Amino acid sequence: IDEIQKEAVFRKYIDQWIGDIEVDPTPYVGTKLRSEGAVASMLGTQGFWLATPSGNPFLVSWSAEAFDGPAIAMGDTIAVEGVVTEMQELTLVEWSTAQTISDVDRMVAEFATHYIDADRVDIMRGEGEAEEGSEGAAGGN
Repeated sequence: IDEIQKEAVFRKYIDQWIGDIEVDPTPYVGTKLRSEGAVASMLGTQGFWLATPSGNPFLVSWSAEAFDGPAIAMGDTIAVEGVVTEMQELTLVEWSTAQTISDVDRMVAEFATHYIDADRVDIMRGEGEAEEGSEGAAGGN
């Protein structure tokens, strides 16, 4: 696959809405995507659940490198970019060890089969306006 084809594939998926992957995220593992939605609830200090059209929230991990932006709160409308990642037990252990999630948060996060490892989160302000959030290397929650 040449560079032009890679770029075409990347562009095809970067604007996928979260609703397109919530039923079966497996084919999207390793794919960078961009989505917008409301923060349904927070998960620890570096994660949140993104509301989806079906009502089943999708987990977003906001990496430590990307965490120096504005505070995200439940109900905020956000735009997020990141890589769809399969949830692993090791990921939960790392989050717990880093104390970015509590034991209760961990029990909730165990229900997620996949999550978005975000390298950019912008809090949306009004029509089409965004307050630049955070950019950085994705590292996990």
